[in-house]
Amino acid sequence: MKNITQLVFKAKKGAIAKGVPPEGTAWFDNDDPDEVDALSTLAIKAAGFKRSDFFKPVRVDHLVVDD
Repeated sequence: MKNITQLVFKAKKGAIAKGVPPEGTAWFDNDDPDEVDALSTLAIKAAGFKRSDFFKPVRVDHLVVDD
């Protein structure tokens, strides 16, 4: 079973005023924390936002079962 990392991003107050969504989440199937950080930065930039618009992401552990 793959290790799934779920990150929850909360936007800063000033960024919300500029139209950034207040919260977001992303899932990654990688064990390397540095690579997860790089992938999360790429996902934020691909969505058209800046990494500085968000606080440090919080990792949330949920059991993911592949049926």
